Amino acid sequence: YAASNDFDEIYYTDLLRDLYHFDIGDEAPELIDRKSQIAYTEPDFSFIYYLKEGVLHKLTSGGENTELATDIYSAISFYPGGEAFYVKSTSTLLSEYVEDDMLQADEAITQEPMAPLEPSAEDFGSDAEYRAAMEEFNTEFEAYMQRLAVYEAKKARDDIRDLMASEDNSIKDYSLYYFDGSKETLLSDLYVTTEFMTGANISDVGPMYEFVAYSEKPEIEKFKLSGYDDFYALQEDIRDALTAEYVSYLAYKGDVVRLGENVGIFRINDDGDTAYYLLNDGERGGDLYRITVSGGKLGQPELYDTDVSDIFYVSSDGKTVSYCKNLTDAVGDLYVNKEPADTGVSLIDANVVMYSMNYGGYIEDSDTLVYMVDVVDGVGTLKTYRDGKTEIIAENVKDYYVTDYGQLIYICGQIDNPGALYVYDGSKSALISEDAMAIVPIFSASR
Repeated sequence: YAASNDFDEIYYTDLLRDLYHFDIGDEAPELIDRKSQIAYTEPDFSFIYYLKEGVLHKLTSGGENTELATDIYSAISFYPGGEAFYVKSTSTLLSEYVEDDMLQADEAITQEPMAPLEPSAEDFGSDAEYRAAMEEFNTEFEAYMQRLAVYEAKKARDDIRDLMASEDNSIKDYSLYYFDGSKETLLSDLYVTTEFMTGANISDVGPMYEFVAYSEKPEIEKFKLSGYDDFYALQEDIRDALTAEYVSYLAYKGDVVRLGENVGIFRINDDGDTAYYLLNDGERGGDLYRITVSGGKLGQPELYDTDVSDIFYVSSDGKTVSYCKNLTDAVGDLYVNKEPADTGVSLIDANVVMYSMNYGGYIEDSDTLVYMVDVVDGVGTLKTYRDGKTEIIAENVKDYYVTDYGQLIYICGQIDNPGALYVYDGSKSALISEDAMAIVPIFSASR
């Protein structure tokens, strides 16, 4: 369902997936459409999008219902104003990739061959006559087995033909589109389905989306049906032949920029206008790139740094980025705030334990980075970095977390024993409990 902020108005679907609208003061809900699903609601409730059988509808608060796009396979994301990314699909029957070189021969085989009748000794007056009959039978039986093998192979090919003609077994091609609220723009007709999508590669505030597509659509020779007696082997060979290398792209609205074939970690800032990503290069890590939106247009990737192993945090405005270099056995050097005009980076601290960064070690309001160093047996020193300076918050720390409100909470003690739980407000620490085992974050439903 989708409800207005004051809950005076609501759209919902029932168990039959029928879409209704209800306004406070109405006597009964109003049926909008059958077999539908709510796709997006504008924050001011001036319109909603809903999907029905692959068709995207726009329903305004005044009751105007308009079909916006058709043949939608899946919706990826929607944005205020009605912008969206979605996917369409087309199907090609497997038979389009197969040369049926046995069709004429198989059509000539109309029935299963009959096995010859084996002679009985009782029907012959002598052993010699019986042996002669058996020799003739054996010759006929061998020929029968050959005809039966041909017939069985024909039946197997008939089964393959039936399966190739089924839409369920067809080859699916996917195309990614951007919709600006009134018209759609094709971004890629070689899109790889959303199984590759993670929360890190799409913005939830603006139409920026890192996606994966094939580098090309291979031109393949048709497979000869005579070479197969198993449908699934044929299907796998066709799919393998049609598979090309994956390439990552970044879309912003209708603009698309190629990122590369070995994109690893990818981060979009909260404002949805800056992205950082790694182009992996084997053992040495990779090159760190930045790409920004300026004047409503997506720029080109800029090399930000080299030999980078990981990206940790990007601030909301995209101007603060922290990342790891010189990684060895989960310990590396942490870098932050290398401005585009700079020739170097600011080394914060050697021996930074990178896995501790997974807890969320960045306080947005004060532009403070939180991390741990010198960890032994799961316990180390908790530090912060702000305005070019490092500060030790506490030693003997086994766990920490930065809350949504910018508070730093941490536990001091041995890894397997209860410890002292503290909260740090930016200037001093206060004891909360002396018997804490671990910090368990609870996220709000809006996160």
